[in-house]
Amino acid sequence: VTGGGGLLRSPVSSWIDSPQRGFALVAGVNDTWQFWTGRGDLSGWDLVEGPAVESNRWTHLVATFDGTTRRLYVDGVPSGTSVAPFAPNDLGTFRIGGNRLGNPDAGFYFEGGVDEVALYPRPLSPERILVHYGIATGIGGLPTLSLARSGTNVVIQWANGTLQEAATVQGPYGSVAGTSPLTVPPTASARYYRVRQ
Repeated sequence: VTGGGGLLRSPVSSWIDSPQRGFALVAGVNDTWQFWTGRGDLSGWDLVEGPAVESNRWTHLVATFDGTTRRLYVDGVPSGTSVAPFAPNDLGTFRIGGNRLGNPDAGFYFEGGVDEVALYPRPLSPERILVHYGIATGIGGLPTLSLARSGTNVVIQWANGTLQEAATVQGPYGSVAGTSPLTVPPTASARYYRVRQ
């Protein structure tokens, strides 16, 4: 957000107002991040309110709806939830940085940059949202795992998670004691490894 304090500003939306249908991510007039949804009637917009908007910095926003609960995540952190009916906008347009009605007098214009907008057919888990935030900001990152032979041993290296092993690919997996790199001698039976965040 680079401006517009005290006004309603929407970086991403797909909504119509009469009756209220669809959703919007909004920087509110009180300068908090908000997730608005409509019920398909004229009862008003339901909103989940999050933390304060910080001007002149990138903010990672995610909104989910699982059929019952609406959730707002700001910078990978759960920031608010609410249970309310939801009616999707099957009549209007999906907008990035635009206003809800498509005319210049309707407001809700977003002042700032919008990058890497994505829609998914199902709600992302909190863990997946945190991974997306880490990738977008360069914080953390995805787990990595590499295996290499060293004589008759195997050298395992990993990062961004806990090394786990199991006797079958289906598990159950248990945490492995030790730090990366770890040298593993041959065993009589197969072992399966993974890195868990």
